[in-house]
Amino acid sequence: MLLAVLVAVFAVVGSALEQSHEPPAQVGTAVVSAAAGESLHDLAARTAPAERVSDSVAVIRRLNHLDGVQVAPASVALLVPVYHG
Repeated sequence: MLLAVLVAVFAVVGSALEQSHEPPAQVGTAVVSAAAGESLHDLAARTAPAERVSDSVAVIRRLNHLDGVQVAPASVALLVPVYHG
């Protein structure tokens, strides 16, 4: 019985923590060059290391009208989000 209660409490708390994630405040954009073989995930991690990579990738895709997550050709200039903080 106690185990069931603990599992229920952890499920509720975990769900509340995940739902409370708010995207960071984007304050502008910057132009960066992608390196050869660099994916949008790599670019997002490099340019906004403190932010959730999936959020930054979504913004980069939207800013640059991209369909996929690969950057081609190398050294292409891309807009990336700049976050407050």
